[in-house]
Amino acid sequence: MCALRTADIDTEHKEVWVRKNRVELLESPRKFDKDPKTQVGKREVAVPPHVWPLLTAHAEEFAGPEFFFIGRDGQRMRGNAIYQAFVRARKKDGLTLTFHDLRHTGQMTPRSRRWETSTTMRRQRSPSTPAVVRDVAVWRSRT
Repeated sequence: MCALRTADIDTEHKEVWVRKNRVELLESPRKFDKDPKTQVGKREVAVPPHVWPLLTAHAEEFAGPEFFFIGRDGQRMRGNAIYQAFVRARKKDGLTLTFHDLRHTGQMTPRSRRWETSTTMRRQRSPSTPAVVRDVAVWRSRT
C-alpha cells in the first residue's frame, strides 16, 4: 500500500494497479521501491464495490500528488502506519486476527464457497495448484 502512487488508482474506471513494492528493512534505515518478485505481482487488484466510495473520498481529500497514501505531515506514509492503525482497530473491537490473516481471508473466501481450484487460482493469480491447496489447508486449520 505504501508504494501505491496516485496514478495507480483510477476512481473513474474503478481500477487499482500494483506496479511496485515498498521495502523498509528492519535492520537498516534504508527504504526503497522495487518491482514485485514475479511478473504476476504486477497486477490489477480487485476492489469490492462498497470500498470504491471510500477510495474516491480519500483520493479527493487526502491523497498526495505523487503517492496515494501519505502521512499527516504530507510525506510518504511509513510502512508501520498501516500496522499501527490495524492494531488499534483490532484492540478496540477485541479481535485476535493478524494483519496477514486478512490476505488469507480474501483468498480463501472463494474456496469456502466451493469455487473450483482453477477459479481461485485465477482470482489470486496463483502460479500453481499446490500453492492454492496449501493455502486452503492453512486456512482450514485456523477456522
